[in-house]
Amino acid sequence: MVIEQKSTPTEPGLQTRRRDDYEGKHAAKTVLRGTVRDASDHSGLAGTSVSIKNAQLGVGTDMEGNFVLEVPAEYVKNGTVTLLFHNVGYDM
Repeated sequence: MVIEQKSTPTEPGLQTRRRDDYEGKHAAKTVLRGTVRDASDHSGLAGTSVSIKNAQLGVGTDMEGNFVLEVPAEYVKNGTVTLLFHNVGYDM
């Protein structure tokens, strides 16, 4: 499996923005965008589960293996976040 990150000019692989939460306060979220690919032929892996370690937050990849995941600030530690990947039929 190969994971590609799309980056912004300010910080590789990460893009931060602010959104209103349900209580009307502002909470910073980090938006991660990437592509999960097969290591042998580099084709995108559709239906791969991408989740945040120790959180009940995640998304699935689209038909080309692309994903967009909003990570709440409390899961970003020292500028990093641990992601978990799962796809039936692949050893990740």
